[in-house]
Amino acid sequence: MRNTGTIFRTQQSSRGLGQSITLSSVPKSHIIFSVCNSMKIELYDGSDCSQLATMGRFQGLVHSCNFRNDGLLLVAGTEDKYIKLFKTGTRSLLRTFLGHWGAVHVTRFLNDGFRIVSGSDDNSARVWDIPTETNTVKYWEHKVS
Repeated sequence: MRNTGTIFRTQQSSRGLGQSITLSSVPKSHIIFSVCNSMKIELYDGSDCSQLATMGRFQGLVHSCNFRNDGLLLVAGTEDKYIKLFKTGTRSLLRTFLGHWGAVHVTRFLNDGFRIVSGSDDNSARVWDIPTETNTVKYWEHKVS
């Protein structure tokens, strides 16, 4: 996204749940997204900052989300301990990973695109295999800062 001097603003949460925003982008694409510290993910066009879509299939606050490098998948971590995997184009929920005991604040795709790493308030970081939906590695006493 090139800097056009446009001020980028997101929708205010109707519940007033906070001002925290997380941004992520798809390499070599016009799509960026904004995660308000609310129970939704908003997708935006990076060229003019117009809102493209809203994803609101969350029971708790969304703390983190990131695109896979090809932009086809999006992973999100939530207050209610879930990691959710979406198909970006259709915004359909593909997988839900459960295993953390606390809010999930960090979610990222590993370089291979088939695994996700997550960090939680339960002081653990975990690696998840997307095809099998299994937690393959657990790192305990990880401190989320």
